[in-house]
Amino acid sequence: MASTAALAVALAAPALAEGSFSSSITGAYAPFNSRTWTDNNNDATSTHVTFQNCNDQYTSASYNDHAKIQLTRETPWYQPDENKGQDTLYCKNTSDTAYFGRVSSGNYHFTIVNINGQPSGSTPVYARIDVGWVGVGY
Repeated sequence: MASTAALAVALAAPALAEGSFSSSITGAYAPFNSRTWTDNNNDATSTHVTFQNCNDQYTSASYNDHAKIQLTRETPWYQPDENKGQDTLYCKNTSDTAYFGRVSSGNYHFTIVNINGQPSGSTPVYARIDVGWVGVGY
């Protein structure tokens, strides 16, 4: 009887994310690629990326620093990688999370596409960003 109750509780527990990691970014120019991770699609968790405490090294303190990111599924060299969506993270002195939904199994990375709307090589200065904490869950 006790084992049946324990089983019922275990089945009612919420699913845990398959994996996650955290890091930081210092002085990144766009485009900047994150490390690659493998999502085996063993759960129903939305793939998400969180940026906390962003700082564009070349703008005034009053500017709401943000970064546009793209989630990419890596494919064999003879196929183009798959763009799984883009989102903008507003993260100066706060945190913001981009949710990409449940994705198919594969290897993934995110790319910082632009910083404060400025792609790499834009004038008058090159946008560069620090992110105090980066969290990825999948």
